[in-house]
Amino acid sequence: METLLDWLNLRTFTAVAALTSVVFLAVTFQDQSRNWYRRWRYAAQTEKTSLAATIESDLEAKASLKLRYLHQEVSLDISRAVAEGFPVAPLQATADGLLQLDTPALRSQGIDRLQKLRLTIPRKKPILRVLNDEDDEETPTPNARTAPRARTRPR
Repeated sequence: METLLDWLNLRTFTAVAALTSVVFLAVTFQDQSRNWYRRWRYAAQTEKTSLAATIESDLEAKASLKLRYLHQEVSLDISRAVAEGFPVAPLQATADGLLQLDTPALRSQGIDRLQKLRLTIPRKKPILRVLNDEDDEETPTPNARTAPRARTRPR
């Protein structure tokens, strides 16, 4: 008991209070210190180089070309369906309206909608014909050679 009473004094209480406040402040401000370190260590680049702008514009043009090519294919499918006699003229107006989604933020939605529109275009069913009625019998399979067996070693 005497040892416990020796520890209970003003100096011990101030040390415990200081330690508690340091731990509390460290927990409270740890995110700010981490963010400061990240900003200092991995500073953002201030300007894009001309090469980066060129690469970015090339990627943008390639993505735009993908949407326009898909629109061209959908338009060809619609024209084939019209030639086959299907009433799909309003689908062409819808496909043309989807070209307005050719912006970086909306391009993926435009491609998705064009692909869904392509699935709604009716197609003429292919006419299948039987080669001969006499060929209903199964033809015998040709004689195929089997692979030679592996040699076994004598034990």
